[in-house]
Amino acid sequence: MYDEGLSPLSVIYIIPIRALLNNQENRLKKLGSLIGVDAFKWHGEVSSGDKKHFKLNPEHIITTTPESLEVLLMNLNKLPVNIFENIRFIVM
Repeated sequence: MYDEGLSPLSVIYIIPIRALLNNQENRLKKLGSLIGVDAFKWHGEVSSGDKKHFKLNPEHIITTTPESLEVLLMNLNKLPVNIFENIRFIVM
């Protein structure tokens, strides 16, 4: 990400369960801060205000569960048209 100067939202990190996703958030934020990127977790318990902010100003990395990713994809009409245009990596 650093070498290529990737734009926000360039990575989708799919984590199998919400507890692990919550656990990984601080680690990803700490690692990302070393290269000037940030991460956002998206699941059912994240506030709608935080999700709205992400839609307007996406981070470089989104972490989510498979179920939450499905909800995102099923509701593309509620996302900015170009939200996924910079995706370069999907981590599972």
